Amino acid sequence: MITRRGQRRLESGFVGVVLLGVAGGIGWLFHVARGDGGIGKADNWASVIAAVAAMAAMLAGVVVWWWRKRPQGVLAIEQVDAAGRQLAETVLAQWRDEIGVRGLDVPAPVAVHWRTTRLPVMDHARNVRGRSGRVLIGGDTETVAELAQRFRALPSRRLVILGNPELGKTTLAVMLLRELLLTRTEDEPIPVLFTLADWDPEVLSYSDWLARRLGRDYLFLAAAEYGEEAALRLVRTRRILPVLDGFDELPEPVRPKVIKAINAALTADDPLILTSRTKEFQKAVAGGVLSRSAVIEPEAVQGPAAADYLERCLSPDSPGEWPALLSDLRNGPRTALGRALTTPLRLWLLREVYITSRRELVLADLATSPDDVVQALLDQLVPSLLKANRPSRRPDADHPFRPRRSWNASDARRWLAFFAGRLEAESSRDLAWWRLHNAVDRRGRSWNILFLGGMLCGFLAVRSASIPGFPGGLLFGLLLTLSTGVLLAFNFLRPAPQQVDLRFRHKGSALRRTVFSPLSLLAVAMGVGVALIVHENATPTGIVLTIILIWAVTVLFSWATKPASDQQPRTGAKILIHDFWLRTAYALAFGSIAGASGGFGGGLAAGAVVGATASMSAGWVYYLTVIMLRAESKAPLRTLSFLEDFHRLGLLRQVGPIYQFRHAMFQEYFAAVRPPAGDR
Repeated sequence: MITRRGQRRLESGFVGVVLLGVAGGIGWLFHVARGDGGIGKADNWASVIAAVAAMAAMLAGVVVWWWRKRPQGVLAIEQVDAAGRQLAETVLAQWRDEIGVRGLDVPAPVAVHWRTTRLPVMDHARNVRGRSGRVLIGGDTETVAELAQRFRALPSRRLVILGNPELGKTTLAVMLLRELLLTRTEDEPIPVLFTLADWDPEVLSYSDWLARRLGRDYLFLAAAEYGEEAALRLVRTRRILPVLDGFDELPEPVRPKVIKAINAALTADDPLILTSRTKEFQKAVAGGVLSRSAVIEPEAVQGPAAADYLERCLSPDSPGEWPALLSDLRNGPRTALGRALTTPLRLWLLREVYITSRRELVLADLATSPDDVVQALLDQLVPSLLKANRPSRRPDADHPFRPRRSWNASDARRWLAFFAGRLEAESSRDLAWWRLHNAVDRRGRSWNILFLGGMLCGFLAVRSASIPGFPGGLLFGLLLTLSTGVLLAFNFLRPAPQQVDLRFRHKGSALRRTVFSPLSLLAVAMGVGVALIVHENATPTGIVLTIILIWAVTVLFSWATKPASDQQPRTGAKILIHDFWLRTAYALAFGSIAGASGGFGGGLAAGAVVGATASMSAGWVYYLTVIMLRAESKAPLRTLSFLEDFHRLGLLRQVGPIYQFRHAMFQEYFAAVRPPAGDR
């Protein structure tokens, strides 16, 4: 069995021999050029050696690619183990931060009692529990450790968390996920939360969808240290415990298909946690339940539990009408506010709007109906969050989750309404910055076409001016390719972002593997081809310089986009900046190489490369999009800073580089309700 180190040595040695052969051929060119035949004879040899070098490099690349695709035995197992350990650490850190942002542990979780369901939505008790027959699983949100023990005691380790809106299904799932990670042993699967809203089982199988989402949310799994398709191998080797959130957010016709697909994909020992609203799940399993899964549902928050929670949030000498509200809750609520406080989410709303922002509580202002009370709290949520959390640019400020910038409440609610409306129209929960161009309407796209026309007019003007030499060619190419490139990227190509990691300390081995990789050989072949095409009168020196430059640029930029094995999930803003400058630098580098020959032709080639490469960047498309949206007052210019700040405020949550509204109720509210005018 070949060891990991042995495989690396074989690959590096093979590629090194090929590169050495190419270097030897180049050295022979210089020898011939200095001999009797001179440059003319060297040119003839250059064509022959270039063709042979290109073919050899491409053939060697195919051989190394085939070698890496073959079964790897012990090597693959070691890589999957390492990927699993890093994934467990990353997921735990991620949800610890998210729990802190949401304030779920401050001062303590709301006491919600969970019990085994009495509805006919669960498999037979013997299928769930085994020979003991009875299924007794439940507990309180305050005692998640006990619930985790009972979950582990289930033979199948499958759990469905049901409940009406706002009763804390996702909160329980997140708290349970954290507890399972804190007490996890090496042989247990890693709990990872997935949002179900974008899965269509007729398009992707269960395991393929899990692998795709895992790779998208945790990009470090693409690191070379973990081998090919690490995310897929983690899924297929049963090392993932999927926590599937938001089953009810799937389209109604898709839900039964999802149940059927999951049942078909799971083997006897595959674990699962799923959350859903009760009515939607009950209807979806009418034709067949989720096999071997225990099902729990919550009880409404009782008045005394709500009073205890609020009392812990208040100062000991709470003034005003707070004592009257606490007394009302403990004695059977009669006020509209007391009757409204039946869910953890509503208690959080009251805390943020009144306690955290230090707003005076006047019960007479909330004396209508429970539904009107909730609406009033939602109306005041954004102003209250901004008032209570003043911006701070210091990461180590008093509160690490304060916003970094000041926002006008009225503008903020209008922008949130726009984003929520787009998500509702797309039946999605995921707000990804590289998909924002889908929000540009027909008028905006008309402006895009006008932009294209302006660029082409500029192109004609430059051409008619007949600017000679390299500058004219560069402008000519830039105007032509930027116009067409932006049009293609904005309307058709839908470019995805790339992450960048330039830490030599953590990626030294990745750089070595990139140098001795099929891509490196392909870069040599490409360099030979470009040298012979761009340089009309090819010389050995020109060929050598072109090959070296193209090889170096290709290898370095490929290495830069390979994530490190310890890379943590990054914010959308960091990914945007890295993608923008990476593509721009890449374009300029290749444009400079293409223009090195000088003249109008070289300048045109340089402009074409720069414009086409840069304009197809997700970052360039994003900046064009936000300019258009800001012109219509639909979104701020600093859209990603805005989303990050409202994630810090607890209104949004972050899953990898994607933002989501913390609760479906928030998305539905902002999509349907027009914010009151003049609110500051």
